[in-house]
Amino acid sequence: MIPSQLKGWTIETLKYAKPVETGRADRAVSVLLAHIVSTRCVGETISDRDMAFPADWRSRAGKPADVGHQESGRTIGIHSLAVAPKLQGCGLGKMIVKAYIQQMNESGLADRIALLCQDVGLRFDSKRV
Repeated sequence: MIPSQLKGWTIETLKYAKPVETGRADRAVSVLLAHIVSTRCVGETISDRDMAFPADWRSRAGKPADVGHQESGRTIGIHSLAVAPKLQGCGLGKMIVKAYIQQMNESGLADRIALLCQDVGLRFDSKRV
């Protein structure tokens, strides 16, 4: 985003934005609009062990553990998708998920993607997908 061109529009993450590049004349900033959080799992579905983290995670220094992210896993477990409130309902979530799936597919890092879902009382409209 280029702050001088926003014409009064703002988003919650703008105040935390960092410059896209130093020295740019337009002072463009990188603004978080949405994100996906995922982990690699060894099974075909996401388990509680995949979502856990080692008790000694602070001192592990990147050493492999028997819970949580598994570098050798062939399943990508998506457990969080967030879209800035002002941008919800405009298709950004759908776009970021499609782009993420394409990127993971092209990377060759996994054989499948599993989605961890929670029923929060929202009705899924299959016509919008």
